[in-house]
Amino acid sequence: MRHAVLFPDTNIFLQCRALKELPWAECINADRIDLLIGAPIQDEIDRLKQDGNQRRARRARDTNRLFREILDSAEESITLRESHPQVILRFAPALPVKRTLPETLDLTRADERLIEEVLYYRLQDDSAHILTGDTGIRLRARRHDVPVLVVPDSWMLPPENDERDKEIGALKTQVARLQSAEPVLDLLIRDANGQAIQSIFATMPFYPALSAQEFDQLISEVQLRYPTTTDFGIDGPSPADPAMALHAAIAMYDQWHAPTQAQIDDYRKAYDEWMARCAAASNVWISCLTSAPVSCGCNWNCAIPVLVLPMRPSSK
Repeated sequence: MRHAVLFPDTNIFLQCRALKELPWAECINADRIDLLIGAPIQDEIDRLKQDGNQRRARRARDTNRLFREILDSAEESITLRESHPQVILRFAPALPVKRTLPETLDLTRADERLIEEVLYYRLQDDSAHILTGDTGIRLRARRHDVPVLVVPDSWMLPPENDERDKEIGALKTQVARLQSAEPVLDLLIRDANGQAIQSIFATMPFYPALSAQEFDQLISEVQLRYPTTTDFGIDGPSPADPAMALHAAIAMYDQWHAPTQAQIDDYRKAYDEWMARCAAASNVWISCLTSAPVSCGCNWNCAIPVLVLPMRPSSK
């Protein structure tokens, strides 16, 4: 019976699919595979149970439960796969306290402590390999003549979104939900035969642009038609005022109050601002008559200018 011994590194438990699901026969020609859990791997898994990375911590806790299952079994091993090939998971034998340590190994590093375990195990079984997908441990194992079995990319879990990706996804979902709550309007124009019209062609006249003098004259005509009030009736309504009768009737119930200087100043300021808005609005309207229209973005290439004229401030 062909037998293989593999020492998986920590990332086999954290970054690969579940051990029971892996297609072992695709890359290992053996009837039985023993997966030996080294002491450095046990320490790393125990430390990562409280790691800040959610998936890594979750996988570490799942792996720790698997280790407890091994401890609770009578043989201190569990069978992950019954056949083709049979896969057994168990702990690696403990290293003797008194042993010769390779001078080139840095035992403060978990990867190099695992290499030491495999070196010692290979003294009795030289078929032992390290199972990994990491470049660093592969390089260090090669320098100590420890064979490595590299896991294929198909065994790895897909990348997990980080917190920023999750937040962006949640915001996109929220935007889509809000947009779906808004009414969706479709405008369809049909011809006499009931067919949808894709384009509308129209002829629009354009006029020569106004000179600066002509524009100033236009604004002056607006000012002449709607002049600023200069007589605020400080002394009350004039007898010649056509509204004298009305004022006399009102005077029976009320008393005339002339505007204050502050109110007059506010009126004059509002009038100047109104004239400035008239000039700006006139510029918009004139540009619609003297330049090509801007498309609204629809398939009909339409351009419908809309002008909202400002209201003149009241002098009363």
